[in-house]
Amino acid sequence: MARLALLGAALLCALAVSTQGSPEGHGTKTEMMGAGRLLQQGPHTNSDPPYNYNCHGFDWAASSSSAEITELCDSPASSFPVADCDGDMQSPINIVTSELADPTDRSGVSGINLRGMGSSDFVLRSNVKLNIEQDMKISWDAPTSGNLPTIMIDGTEQRFQPIQLYFHHFASEHTINGQLYPLDAHLVMASLDDPNQLAVIGTMYKYGNGDDFLARLFGKVEDALEERDDVSYGSKEVPIDMEISPKDHVLPQSSLEYAGYDGSLTTPPCSEVVKWHVFTSPRTISIDQLKTFERVSFNAHPNEAIPTNNRVIQPLGTRAVYRYEATAMDDSGDGTGNADELSSPTTVTATYDIMVSGTASSLADMFNNGARLDNGGFGPDDQAEADLLRQIQRRARANSGAEGAEVVRMMKFTAALGRRRLNQQGAAAEMDIRYYFEGSTDQEEATSAVNGMNPSSLGSSSSGLTDVQQTEVTSSASSLRAGLGLVVAAFFGAALAL
Repeated sequence: MARLALLGAALLCALAVSTQGSPEGHGTKTEMMGAGRLLQQGPHTNSDPPYNYNCHGFDWAASSSSAEITELCDSPASSFPVADCDGDMQSPINIVTSELADPTDRSGVSGINLRGMGSSDFVLRSNVKLNIEQDMKISWDAPTSGNLPTIMIDGTEQRFQPIQLYFHHFASEHTINGQLYPLDAHLVMASLDDPNQLAVIGTMYKYGNGDDFLARLFGKVEDALEERDDVSYGSKEVPIDMEISPKDHVLPQSSLEYAGYDGSLTTPPCSEVVKWHVFTSPRTISIDQLKTFERVSFNAHPNEAIPTNNRVIQPLGTRAVYRYEATAMDDSGDGTGNADELSSPTTVTATYDIMVSGTASSLADMFNNGARLDNGGFGPDDQAEADLLRQIQRRARANSGAEGAEVVRMMKFTAALGRRRLNQQGAAAEMDIRYYFEGSTDQEEATSAVNGMNPSSLGSSSSGLTDVQQTEVTSSASSLRAGLGLVVAAFFGAALAL
């Protein structure tokens, strides 16, 4: 299981799973064996140290002896550091909404500023991999710059990159007003400014309508199991073609109020390095969807798995928990934002190699013929193409942090031009996007923001825009806008006709 990757230097992966144990959180492992949480002992041979519920299915405590750890885990005690698991800032906790403190009373730490991640157009889709395991962990190539979430910590605004998403099922880790939920999701983020600092967004699920994102996720599981001989229950890091929008797929769809507090990893080494943000309004999940987690768990670990993978509630101690409300971005518009209102913007133009088919191929043809959102070039029958263009521009803006973004060129290539070979999935093409930043943003900072994006975040498999690869970034005069794009497109269009 991914839980085993928590060991030693793999600190970031420690949040990938969690387990439950002693109601008090301080019992020994031997005592835990009689607590009703453990089923048959047995190794999971694809993990190191071996997967073992006697070892991994309890609530850790520093009071556990080395002999107990060695006996129950069938591994040296040094593999399971638990020294911090008796700390004063452990997670999870029970959140009492009537007792949440005013955030202005919190010293040295702010709430989370979602920035671009508060937009539907902030997507994670580069090198997405899935564990067909109890935690159903999803990972991706984490963005390193752009419009990333920030938290003010001790006077420094730290940027956080989302690195993985995973689930606790049949019993949530945190409780709200004493209530357990059947599922919670944890979006783990790592600070780009402090290698020892993590942050987690937690979202609860209650019984109700099925969740569309989970339905698509389970569909990817079934496809992988049916279509690939090298994939089975228990397989890890299985590549899947899927995009994750934190706003649409993780955050609650109603209130964005959340509880923020200082806590820990919920598995060894239980390091107290986590800024928790637990949203108090749930999403919904159907009973059948919840059973899918159970089926995956038991098929991955026959005769040894148990339905839940949550750690028990830990003492709050002297800590305060604070009330916040996140702000989502306005996803309306065409992505150009207020670029027209900037008097002297800093501009950067990026060139992308792309593959186009379906709607994207049609958009490239229309763009090459001069169609633009503001010139009436898209008719009633061209709404799919117009919507795709708006989506590309919004995603460029949301993921870069620019004030606005505009596609100024989209052009197909022929095989004779020697760019990229045509294939059955579509045609090779190039796309230029101009990014507009505030004039106070220097050129180097603006270029870095664009370079730090995952180009794949601009793509859309359903619309046929795939294999997005950045090839060049240049500064450009702020006065050049779509008019120049029309001239360039016309020039290359003429070249193609020769």
